[in-house]
Amino acid sequence: ELGHQVVQTHGRRCVCGNKGCIQAYVSVHSFKTFLAEHDSGDKEKATEEWMGSAVRYTSMYLHNICCFFDIKLVSISGGFTGLFPGFIGQVNKI
Repeated sequence: ELGHQVVQTHGRRCVCGNKGCIQAYVSVHSFKTFLAEHDSGDKEKATEEWMGSAVRYTSMYLHNICCFFDIKLVSISGGFTGLFPGFIGQVNKI
């Protein structure tokens, strides 16, 4: 599954047991984990920090996948995109 491609060597532990998978950085679970680990009381600031990181990882990931497979169009959908409606627009800017 593409969600378990490593984007960060020796990175965060993923639910699959591996370390550094894109899913460990860009998923609803990763967002909740990030908020729990960064409980500074300012959830808006923590959300912005997580979003910036998620956008960078996603952009890098999609670039690599598109180059490797010569993909011209990518569709991202699911519950994640509904929770973060501005996410796709930010990824497209990079």
